[in-house]
Amino acid sequence: MKISIITAVLNGAQAIGATLESVREQDYPDIEHIVVDGASSDDTLAVVGQSVSRVSTVVSERDAGVYDAINRGIGLATGEVILCLHAGDTYQHAGVLSRIAQEFADPALDMVFAELVMTDPINRDRVYRHYATPDFTPSDFARGLMPAHPTLAVRRRVYDTHGRYDPAFKIAGDFEFFVRTMLVGKVASRYLPEVIVRMPLGGLSNRHWWVPITTTFELNRACMRHDVNTSWLRLLFRIILKWQTSVVR
Repeated sequence: MKISIITAVLNGAQAIGATLESVREQDYPDIEHIVVDGASSDDTLAVVGQSVSRVSTVVSERDAGVYDAINRGIGLATGEVILCLHAGDTYQHAGVLSRIAQEFADPALDMVFAELVMTDPINRDRVYRHYATPDFTPSDFARGLMPAHPTLAVRRRVYDTHGRYDPAFKIAGDFEFFVRTMLVGKVASRYLPEVIVRMPLGGLSNRHWWVPITTTFELNRACMRHDVNTSWLRLLFRIILKWQTSVVR
């Protein structure tokens, strides 16, 4: 079973090397690594070109944001199972993709999600947050909660049946995708109770103080679209609930 990894990047010359190395070190043999660059103005493409990696496809062109970039990667992917690993993110160990493949040996399973840790961008051994959702159910969408998207592995037929990411969402496109597939589409999913991704702090969702407010607007829009009964207060309260699901070490 071929596994496709999509890495979306924009001006990530300082970060993408660790991601390329992480994918290269995976012990799973049948990997397709696709890099979707948003027309970076730094040395991102040079780093990709000079690295010893498992990258099979590189595209570089302007896009409409990260979800548009992911969609382009999905369009290029030929694997049965597709994951996203953005520039700077790394896998927890060399056997992550083999572990994912074991889960997808179940032909009825369409999605797998797991745990991640958020680290210091310089000292990657320093963990600030451990994000785990062992008790997650689709009813939690009404509270603005969702599984850790960087850990999500999706069988190709899910995108064929339920569609890709909506680029009209700039921050919460992953949330809308989860609601559309897990709640509305009732896609068969499974929680993997282990850390599989390490993500340095500083990503799109935690870059500026106003991001939680903007995110709340998008969460509400996604809930309204799919008739999820919620409120602004419940969605804002997710900030506290998300930290209750975290373990800081």
